[in-house]
Amino acid sequence: MPSYKASSDKTLTPGQASSGGFRPHGTEQVVQARPIEENDFRFPSNPTKSGHSSGYHESFLPTDAMRFLSRRKVNTDGTATMPAWTGNSVLPKYSGSKILESNVRAVAEASDGARTDTAQTVLSAPGGKPAGHTGSGVKTTGQAEAHDYLRHQGMRALQEPAMTSGVAGTVAGAITVMSVAPGQVASTAQNAGNLKDVQSRAGYEERRNEAKRKLSQHFDTLPQAQQQVVMKLAKQGMGDLKDSGRRLLPDRPHSPLRDPTGVSGAPLSGGGYLPLPPVSTPTPPSSAFAPILASSSSSTSSASAAHQATTHTTTTTTTTSTPATTPPTAASGSGSARDIAMNITQPFRSNRQ
Repeated sequence: MPSYKASSDKTLTPGQASSGGFRPHGTEQVVQARPIEENDFRFPSNPTKSGHSSGYHESFLPTDAMRFLSRRKVNTDGTATMPAWTGNSVLPKYSGSKILESNVRAVAEASDGARTDTAQTVLSAPGGKPAGHTGSGVKTTGQAEAHDYLRHQGMRALQEPAMTSGVAGTVAGAITVMSVAPGQVASTAQNAGNLKDVQSRAGYEERRNEAKRKLSQHFDTLPQAQQQVVMKLAKQGMGDLKDSGRRLLPDRPHSPLRDPTGVSGAPLSGGGYLPLPPVSTPTPPSSAFAPILASSSSSTSSASAAHQATTHTTTTTTTTSTPATTPPTAASGSGSARDIAMNITQPFRSNRQ
């Protein structure tokens, strides 16, 4: 089971580590439907041990969406109504829409935890295009569309009937990985070679691979019913990218691992999907011709080839252990939504001073 403590996360500042998040106070105000302003959720740029300073890409609900959420009207029927909103983002389209009030804490806390360094972030914009993030040193054309993609995913999560803290944190991690462009795509962005975090250029794709491994580990801690919710939301998120060159593994909320190196001389490391390891076939026993009871493991025997290079052992979960009629609980999974999201997104942040 993944073990994560903010207090020992070296990518956090001392203040963040001690408070257990980036903006826990502002996030709690959102949960309580108390209006927040930009500085209540956004965290300023700060120095890293790599010699540069970096702000943060909010990779689930960004700051303006959290401000939007904080101004909702809480209803007596368990729903909340989103407020009137203006601006050039997709948020005005959600004015007047209903969300589930019980989802707010999990999604808001996951949004506080899901953050990457802007200094090493090239975004995925719908249509398979890269977009530099403000503060990355890379051309930011397409950044608005890339952030609208995140706003859509967060609003969808707020409307999901089967949301839990485990689902929210895991989905936030999955959407983060999707929102960071693959290295071979990011390299095509204008000024990609000027990515501010110089050390991250050679390890760009390996950081994405490491985030996928962490995501897979947290996914495995969820009961099967919650895994299904994560997969549903991840598939919808991948579909919203409208990129025929990207796909999810059939049983994982992330795509296959990629070649961490890629083409020599490219601005950023990273190539195409690595082939799935071959699935070993056990030698048939002497009673191989005897009748064999049907097993659900046959449909997932490949399990994406043991989750394609994850280093942990997967435990098979049967449907009887978590009946579909059992309501999800906030405690399901391997930690709080914030902790899960912070752990999965940790590879996208440099160590702090």
